[in-house]
Amino acid sequence: MAESLGITTVSTTKAHGRIGVNAKVWGEILSSNELLTGNVIELVTMKMRKKYKNYCNFSEF
Repeated sequence: MAESLGITTVSTTKAHGRIGVNAKVWGEILSSNELLTGNVIELVTMKMRKKYKNYCNFSEF
């Protein structure tokens, strides 16, 4: 989708960004159904980023 909009990014940045978006979407879905409340959404986001970072070994720029 980013390519179709003419946006160019580094692949690790795109992958890292997707994690946050996915966590945010799932957090909103679960919280709207009152399954998640408070800081749990932030913990889910942090855990997803940590898990993905372990697999991808992101390099610092």
